[in-house]
Amino acid sequence: MATPALDILVEKLQRLPAERVAEVIDFVDFLAQRSPPPASDLQDFPVDSVGPWPEGLNLSRSELYGDDGR
Repeated sequence: MATPALDILVEKLQRLPAERVAEVIDFVDFLAQRSPPPASDLQDFPVDSVGPWPEGLNLSRSELYGDDGR
């Protein structure tokens, strides 16, 4: 089913000479190329799950490296 905008675009394209239509095709290809990838492309991004953090885990500097007087 065509939308009104698509109908208008087709009418305008039909009035253009062939070399101008080729320019439009190149421009549409350019726009498609610089568009960001669809979000679905990132759905298969690898994720490593190591499970939940241990209860009471302390990641403070003094706990990780000790306190040597610095």
